[in-house]
Amino acid sequence: MKLTPAPLSPPCGLSATVAILFLASATFALGQANIYEFAGGVDGQLPLGTVIFDSSGSLYGTTSEGGAYSYGTAYKLSPPSNPGGRWTKEVLYNFADAADGGDPFTTLVFDKAGSLYGVNGTGGDLTECNGYGCGTIFELTPPAVAGDPWTETTIYTFRNEEGRIGLTMDAAGALYTAAVSNTTNDGYIFKLSPPQATGGPWTKTFLSSVDSTIEPGLVFDDKGALYGAVWAAIFKLSPPVSPGGGWTFRYIYKFTYAADPYSGPVFDKSTGHLFGTAPYGGRKGCSSSCGIVYELAESGNVWHEDNIYAFTGRTDGFFPMAAVTFDSTGALYTTSGCGTYLGSGSVIRLVPATQKNDWTETTLWEVPASGSYVPSDALVLHDGSLFGTAATGGSGRGAGAVFLVKP
Repeated sequence: MKLTPAPLSPPCGLSATVAILFLASATFALGQANIYEFAGGVDGQLPLGTVIFDSSGSLYGTTSEGGAYSYGTAYKLSPPSNPGGRWTKEVLYNFADAADGGDPFTTLVFDKAGSLYGVNGTGGDLTECNGYGCGTIFELTPPAVAGDPWTETTIYTFRNEEGRIGLTMDAAGALYTAAVSNTTNDGYIFKLSPPQATGGPWTKTFLSSVDSTIEPGLVFDDKGALYGAVWAAIFKLSPPVSPGGGWTFRYIYKFTYAADPYSGPVFDKSTGHLFGTAPYGGRKGCSSSCGIVYELAESGNVWHEDNIYAFTGRTDGFFPMAAVTFDSTGALYTTSGCGTYLGSGSVIRLVPATQKNDWTETTLWEVPASGSYVPSDALVLHDGSLFGTAATGGSGRGAGAVFLVKP
């Protein structure tokens, strides 16, 4: 039995008549390609979370299943030496679902020394969570000699609680995340500070309780405050005013509809505003409503919402689940979990104009039904291309893929 959060299954049904009308006008992006398709088994399958890049252009991610012990892997994809060549995959670690944990389900983060950190959904203390373990937070340290194995270290073991979101790292290397109690179902946010000496324990600090399930993930603004999402609301967690003080939690905005954002907001440094997606709201006519991209701006200590884009359920798809990604020009990229192909999704770009809320949408990629993709995690912009993961689809095995789209 796997306790890891399953990949989301959005309600993608449209009427057959509507689907046929949309299909007649469908287009595909010429710049889309799968750079790696997972084969399942020891190769891994079900990639959850998006990918991250190192300075050399290699990318890193996890599969929630598969590998040598069937409990997931951490992997590296190195770019081809010649344009158009194949990416080279290397398994960095096979999770065994013992003290090391298993079923990694979040995006990895790098520290300044090149170590990777992530969250497992099972394993750890196998006396907990009905004998399956409640999961772990792990560190993967690169080898001193190229070609040697990476070293896994469990830095935190969940007990009578489950990790629900990924990790956010501050400039000092401390990690921020959240868990939900198995006894009370209450959530809370905590911080893990790195050890004072090599090999020492990480220090856990409670920051705040949350009276609802936190959606992934947390994000810092330029003053050290954290923002996140729960069902139908966005919250702010402000750091202590003086050393030794407590963090202050407050809801800064509550949606007037059942937004249920599946990803946290993104802080835009150029404007100081928050941007995100919600699978509900906006136009009617999809499974219920088609979903939106929102912007939150603060004025006089009050936050106001503008819906900068409402999905139509046509070429742009509907039911957005991923966080947004900005480029250097201020254009915004995100995905939808459903599309015109009854279960597919899309990658879209929104370009701001001079007039308020007048953003121009371009569909960069419509996912074909034969691919069975659900691109539900944030996109990463690297070297002029957008990279993302799909938990299913890809090869004939449907074990998931890493894809790129050229804007």
